[in-house]
Amino acid sequence: MSMVTSIPVDPKKETLYPYWEVIPATISVKFWFFNIENPNEALNGKKIRVSEKGPYAFKLQKRREGIEWSSDKFRIKYFDVETYIIDENATIGSFDDLLTTINPLVAAMNEQLIEPFSKLPSVVSPFIYGTLSGILRIFGQNLFTRQTVRELIFGKRNQLLDTIVTLMKPFDLLGIKIKQFPKEALPPNNTFGLLVGRNNTRTGPLEIYSGIDGKHRPGRIISWKGQKLLKKWKGKSCNMINGSDGTFYDPGLTNGQPLYIFAPDLCRSLRLQFVRATEFEGIAVFDYTFDEKMMRGIDEEPSNDCFCVHSDINKCKVNGFIDLSGCFFGTPLLMSKPHFLNAPHLVNQIEGLNPRIELHESSFLIEPTTGIILGGRGSFMYSVRITENKRFRIIGNLPTSFVPFVWVKQSAYATAEEAKEMRLKFIYPITFAKYVLTSIPIGLAAFLLFIMVKGVNERKNV
Repeated sequence: MSMVTSIPVDPKKETLYPYWEVIPATISVKFWFFNIENPNEALNGKKIRVSEKGPYAFKLQKRREGIEWSSDKFRIKYFDVETYIIDENATIGSFDDLLTTINPLVAAMNEQLIEPFSKLPSVVSPFIYGTLSGILRIFGQNLFTRQTVRELIFGKRNQLLDTIVTLMKPFDLLGIKIKQFPKEALPPNNTFGLLVGRNNTRTGPLEIYSGIDGKHRPGRIISWKGQKLLKKWKGKSCNMINGSDGTFYDPGLTNGQPLYIFAPDLCRSLRLQFVRATEFEGIAVFDYTFDEKMMRGIDEEPSNDCFCVHSDINKCKVNGFIDLSGCFFGTPLLMSKPHFLNAPHLVNQIEGLNPRIELHESSFLIEPTTGIILGGRGSFMYSVRITENKRFRIIGNLPTSFVPFVWVKQSAYATAEEAKEMRLKFIYPITFAKYVLTSIPIGLAAFLLFIMVKGVNERKNV
């Protein structure tokens, strides 16, 4: 009997199963917002000036619910649940801090209107744009919005969304066809916030391979919400669901091998590139980071063309970010490294950015034999593209700009004692048995988590 079959993954038999179901590690999550210091000057064409505020910190706990196993135990279907708990000790500032930030809703409307409105007669366009600007201001909507950090994170109801469909109907009478937002594009209760619909809410279902059959890598994703192929992008390769959910990666990694994480929130898989072989607490690990090629324009990286959903192809030629418009129903949301690290042309268009590798680069430390992640930090920034539109008064004289909104860092590392237990009780035995080991099923991931928790409990009882 191999080591794989000696640790079953059947929840009726596996005493370690609860530690896979509820991940014991607590993840640190920190938000830094970009406060816009000169909104009025920016609307008059001056360079936007920002200052970083935060971090506003949370402790993240993850668990899995609604778990269903296939009859042969080869596949697992489940929902992810994340719980965010405010970490006052790690927070700098107050969740009641009042900030001026970019308004994604107005940016999205501008993006949706530019093309159809460009076909209007010159005498009609100013009237239509003026009327729309007036309506937005009645509802308190401007290009820059003033909200508390609490509202930005936990949400604030937007009454404009209650009537947006009615407001768009007159444009049909003028023969102007505007893309309608599907129901799923609107946030719950028309409330915008980074954690709206996420905190203590089920997401999924996600279906993965358990690895028991010895044919499929454990944790490899089969489907998301019943889809084996997404319908967000214009090419099959971009709609493919590649890799794992990030809990663990392929065992038996080779030096330089790329890895993939499927990110449901982004409607796509992310590629990790090998950086170096190093050590963590005496354990040989591979250090990975996000692949720069994902953030290149289509001129430099033609493989990104199927992620381009714009009729204006020039929007897809800018280096330095991942364009998420296809995932967010046309909203010009961008994801990049914090402070536009490694994209100086984007840093220069905003005053107040200060990219630093030691603060803003991501790093994932993976033990290559088992594929278990021993620690790491994932850092990314969300920005909003504002397309120049001088006909739209609410946009003002702002040139096309890529405006930072928030950057986020998630991090967690095994302690020295936990790493020692992993090495002695898990990694060494697996390394010794690698010639008979064909795959590492979910049960072994649970075993690792059990060791970590067991070690913590033993120390507490000493």
